[in-house]
Amino acid sequence: LKLIFSTTTGECNQEGTALNVQVFHGNMCDIWNKDKWENEILLHEVLVFTPQVLLNILIHGYFCVEFIKLLIFDECHHCDNDH
Repeated sequence: LKLIFSTTTGECNQEGTALNVQVFHGNMCDIWNKDKWENEILLHEVLVFTPQVLLNILIHGYFCVEFIKLLIFDECHHCDNDH
């Protein structure tokens, strides 16, 4: 089970869940290779990415869209100029 939560800040409240949650943001992931990403993805049930980190791992082929069971976009109301 892979739940993907995309947040602009990389912050996530992990309280109240028994699921294994990991937050990925900023420079912490910029130098990881495919093996490191595969290990991180296997270890966690819920993955929280900033949009840029998710985009980067998709572009580099470290993660496939087919693995996503649920994708949640936080702050998506900011995509509209009239927000």
